[in-house]
Amino acid sequence: MLKNKISVNVDPHPITEHEKIVVLPFIKTALLKRHLAGHTKEITGRKMIELLTLKAGIKLADSRLRKILYHIRQDGFPLTNGRKFFLCSTHNGYKLSSDPKILQEFIDKEQNRINAQQLTVDAAKRDLENILKLKSKNNEVQTFGK
Repeated sequence: MLKNKISVNVDPHPITEHEKIVVLPFIKTALLKRHLAGHTKEITGRKMIELLTLKAGIKLADSRLRKILYHIRQDGFPLTNGRKFFLCSTHNGYKLSSDPKILQEFIDKEQNRINAQQLTVDAAKRDLENILKLKSKNNEVQTFGK
């Protein structure tokens, strides 16, 4: 049986020191200020990137923004005005929420995504097992493209 060669604990593209020290706190503070000012609708990643460039001269690729937002979720937000916030995402963008219903919807959506990915992994494992059995049975070398 083949072993996993990739460690799931290793981030192949970790955030940089600059992103950790400057960009992440800037985005976190901006999201919190935006929410506390009454802006409760989602903001798209594209709009965030546009505002970061215009307001702070910070240029980010979509993938870097998503990576930073991932880290913001892991860090969490401090208790603010007696409320705890979480960064939720929908098909419309990102927003902070302390509403248990919205957070539960986010959790359910993420769990459904994980379940779908697990089905794909399970199917790949099944097919790998079948391929290895055939290879062993036929005593043949299986190669791609030949």
